[in-house]
Amino acid sequence: MIVNLQLGEPIWRKINHRELLVDWALPGISVSEFIHELGKRYPELTEEVFGESGDFNYHFIIFLNGVQVRWSESRQTILSNDDEVMIMMPLSGG
Repeated sequence: MIVNLQLGEPIWRKINHRELLVDWALPGISVSEFIHELGKRYPELTEEVFGESGDFNYHFIIFLNGVQVRWSESRQTILSNDDEVMIMMPLSGG
């Protein structure tokens, strides 16, 4: 399963990529699980997205295929092959 990950300001600077194609072996992963697993691959993302508290930083918003996914819905929202996930700050530049 391939997921296209788009990162907005300032988060993309943590890993020096605005866009990544993430090859995921397991289908049926939720948006929440996906973001937590990304943090294992890119610890810098965990620092930015979850901070020291381990709670999702509500300065960021998540989109799945152009539709906003609230963090409270992210555990029930399942990814499919070729989905696009975008993590960004609402009023950040590009």
